[in-house]
Amino acid sequence: MLFGYFSFAQTSIGGVITYYFNEYQGNKPDLGAKVYLVDSLKVKDFNVELFNKFTLAENCRGSLPKYNQLIEIYLEEVKRTNGKKKFVDENLKAKKNLENCENSKNEILIFLKENDIETNEKFDNLTKNLYNEILKLNNDFPVKSIDNLGGYNFIVKKGTYYVYVKSNNRKFNNIIENNGQIYIKKIRILENDIKDVSYNFSKI
Repeated sequence: MLFGYFSFAQTSIGGVITYYFNEYQGNKPDLGAKVYLVDSLKVKDFNVELFNKFTLAENCRGSLPKYNQLIEIYLEEVKRTNGKKKFVDENLKAKKNLENCENSKNEILIFLKENDIETNEKFDNLTKNLYNEILKLNNDFPVKSIDNLGGYNFIVKKGTYYVYVKSNNRKFNNIIENNGQIYIKKIRILENDIKDVSYNFSKI
């Protein structure tokens, strides 16, 4: 399906944009999503690392409630099976699962602290800073709307670009993504090169 969106023997950037629909139907084309092609020379001071940091922080913060829930479940399982001979194997498994979950949670907490985003206030500041950065990408740049197959394609000159995608079907409750989750990737393309920048807006 991808090959129809690339023009061979031409320098091009294209791909397929999808989003997670549900556990039964999986991913679907993100119909109506927007893909902006931003020439890096026109936004020389754009800080793409701020977006990468935001994405990691958002994923980590979204994972913490899941780990807390699993820790509670495994704690109860350890209590239920502890000291009972017929549940020795179940007890060992529950203890191992509990240890793994606690280790994963601690790794997330350490990452958030090391990156100075461990509190809601600090994460809000990161979000506001990224919002101001993204405003730099909202100028008059080439844009494509995702079709019912999920595809897009740009014919470009060699150079360095930001591919900025805004979902039409996946949203989050923050000032950046309340109208659509975003994805940004910086790429360098040479003459007659073809770059695939596909992305799936998954469920966190």
